[in-house]
Amino acid sequence: MAKGLKFRSTTQLVYTKNTVNGNQGLVYPIFNSRAFADYNATTPDGNPVVYLGDAVGVNGNNPVYTQNYLKQNDVKVDVVQNFNLNYNLNKFVELDAKYGLNYRKEDFKRIVQNQSENLNSNATEHWVGSDISPDNTGGIDRYTYGTTFQNFLATAFIRTDFKEDFNLNIPIRTSTQVSFDYRNNKYSVYSAASAQLLSCLLIRLLRVLRVVLLK
Repeated sequence: MAKGLKFRSTTQLVYTKNTVNGNQGLVYPIFNSRAFADYNATTPDGNPVVYLGDAVGVNGNNPVYTQNYLKQNDVKVDVVQNFNLNYNLNKFVELDAKYGLNYRKEDFKRIVQNQSENLNSNATEHWVGSDISPDNTGGIDRYTYGTTFQNFLATAFIRTDFKEDFNLNIPIRTSTQVSFDYRNNKYSVYSAASAQLLSCLLIRLLRVLRVVLLK
């Protein structure tokens, strides 16, 4: 490269996968339930109980129930690229250019199982819902987010020293900065949702029927 010219580049690739149901459906009920709440309570057929009664708290839904019927997967991919070009034109002028690109893609999927066979859910009319599910029959939510952020910064520095540069017996130094800053952000989102999934019993019956028909 030319004398006084410097070029730098950095690249980062970040992959994040989260399968933890870290929504308010888990934390909020705990802080709104009294200490004697039995989160391990089940119905006679062994399914978790969604609502433990008004004595526990009107907002005290069971987080164990939520964990049992709700599964989610959140995957993010980030690409961060930066370029920096710096050039000392002469003793007075320094030129600097920076360009940064941040690209992110996120795929989020939430599956809420059909709970119509849960005795407690039917009796208390409490359930875990998807975005559009009207009842305890579950649903699937799917979101795809895309973000592309660009930033370009061009700067010129002009520095002078009256004594050193112009042989003037004046103790004055000057520094001038001229900058151009460009930023652009593009955001996109795609969403899809479904409701009223098949119950476990109906799925098992369909599997048995399929086996019978294939024989």
